Amino acid sequence: MRSFIAKFVVGCLACVLIASGITPQTTAAASAATTFTAPLTDGQYMCSSTPVPEGWLVKSVAGTCGPFLHYYIERLDNGDSSTYMCSATPVPAGWLVKSVVGACGPFLHYYIERL
Repeated sequence: MRSFIAKFVVGCLACVLIASGITPQTTAAASAATTFTAPLTDGQYMCSSTPVPEGWLVKSVAGTCGPFLHYYIERLDNGDSSTYMCSATPVPAGWLVKSVVGACGPFLHYYIERL
């Protein structure tokens, strides 16, 4: 019962934060325009101090990267009809959130499907 109540409280808090437009913040230094220059592979880890490249999704949060979060990112494969993603990145155009399936660090973990 405690586990259910804890999940319910976390879920309610997440909904309130999203509805209020509150998202985890990085420092002002991180908001400066930095570009992703490392060669990109099928999936890799990156620090949240760098913007997620276009066409890529945050799939999970894997701890910290200094004062930032450590993301695992993957390229959005256009052949997929559904996938999971972390709400750290916007839902891609042409995709719809079908359900919230848990937490992804300080974000929500979505199950999304192509429209």
